[in-house]
Amino acid sequence: MNLFAYGTLMFPEVWARVLGEGHEGIPARLTGFKRFRISGEDYPGAVKSSADDFVRGIVYMSVSESDMEMLDLYEGELYRRETVTVITDGGESVDSVIYIMTEGDDVSCDEPDWDPEYFRRERMRNFLETI
Repeated sequence: MNLFAYGTLMFPEVWARVLGEGHEGIPARLTGFKRFRISGEDYPGAVKSSADDFVRGIVYMSVSESDMEMLDLYEGELYRRETVTVITDGGESVDSVIYIMTEGDDVSCDEPDWDPEYFRRERMRNFLETI
C-alpha cells in the first residue's frame, strides 16, 4: 500500500526513526484537503476541505502491512486512515492512504498552515528526541 505523508513523516530522519530506511518517497499533492498546525504540538493534522485547497507532501510507495501497523501506533488515536488519490510532481495519479484527523476531536487547530521548513529548522531536533 502507498502512504501519503504531509507532516513529520515527510522527513527522512523522522521516517527512519519510526520505520527504518528503505522506503522511496516521491513529492506529491493532495487536493480537497487542508493541513493545520495543531495547537501546542510540533505536528499537523489534515481535514477534508474545499476542492480549491491542497496539501503538499510525500507519497511512500509499497509500504508493508507490518509497517502500516507501526505507523498506526505512531499516529495514535487522533488520526484515522483514509484512502485518497494523490498526484505526483510527475503527474501520475497514485492511490494512497493518508492519516487524517478523527472527526469529533477536541483538538485545536491553528492557522496558518503547518510550516515544514520551520519544523525542520526549529523543532525537528527536539521532536526526534521524543519519538
